[in-house]
Amino acid sequence: MRTRQAMGIILELRLIPVVQWSFTGVVLGSALAARDGSMNWAILAASAVVAMLIHGVIAHTANDIVDWESGTDTHPSPRVLSGGSKVIGLGLLTPAQLRVMGIVGATLATAIGIVLASQQGWWLLIPGLAGLVGAAVYSLPPLRGAYRPIAGEAIAVMCGWICLFGADAVQRGSASPLAALVALHWVLACMTMLMLHHIPDREADLAATPTKRTTVARFAVHPHWYAAAWAVAGAAVGAGVAATTLPELWPSVIGALLAALSALAARPDDLASVTRSEIASVLVVMIGGLVSAALMYPPVAWMAVVPALLLPLDATVGRLAAAPSGPTIIEPAADVTHRS
Repeated sequence: MRTRQAMGIILELRLIPVVQWSFTGVVLGSALAARDGSMNWAILAASAVVAMLIHGVIAHTANDIVDWESGTDTHPSPRVLSGGSKVIGLGLLTPAQLRVMGIVGATLATAIGIVLASQQGWWLLIPGLAGLVGAAVYSLPPLRGAYRPIAGEAIAVMCGWICLFGADAVQRGSASPLAALVALHWVLACMTMLMLHHIPDREADLAATPTKRTTVARFAVHPHWYAAAWAVAGAAVGAGVAATTLPELWPSVIGALLAALSALAARPDDLASVTRSEIASVLVVMIGGLVSAALMYPPVAWMAVVPALLLPLDATVGRLAAAPSGPTIIEPAADVTHRS
């Protein structure tokens, strides 16, 4: 039982987007601050933990519970990376356990955030609180941002922007206009992954109760073009910053452009094609961000070890959980026994 629950916790974190958005965003923001001063490694570590708790625990547990109850995660349409963490359907964790996990994550993130703010400036509680609230209202009623076109994107952009901007600010102890622009470049590039992520969910989302009306499901005639547009916008912002102020950002700009190309290469009705494009977009954006961070502050280069370890761990646990000899998938008709 403990092994199955441990597998569930790892899968619930959904390390692929967390490592791309949150971990790499914190490294890039911290390196930007270090470029103009000194690096506090303890603050970087604490910032990474807070960001990964907000994203991987709070946002994902709320999303999995709501999507399970609405029926979109129990829909039989084939999906690989999308369709939630699948921990409830695999019998690894129950909705009640996910609620506890979310509460614990929120408590830890809040406690660490208060300690950081007490040392670096109480004003930092403002972006921290915005990140916490955003992670919750992205899925939870009454707002259910992920269930509304445009609203889901707006909340995701806000939270991703806060991740990098906040990592820079907590190192400096002050707000940086340059960090605000770099954060905008970063989150726009990351959004490509999320929009590709929504493509295989279209049928399931529109069949959910309440209907999950993501922009991709509701409006996008060519959803891969829509996904690519986010990366192009991110590349444009980043190119402006790199050309005028921060040449070290060019690798991240290139990563954004490659993400756009990977999105354009996707065939929306081909699950394997969309999955390949999503993975490619994650890798090129993440690698570009880490290279830019290393150019800004070379000592952070070793932090590439973290995704090199966590991403294979996520893939391995996913394979074990889905293996025929592993946990039995709960049929949608029986899902009522797993709601609380």
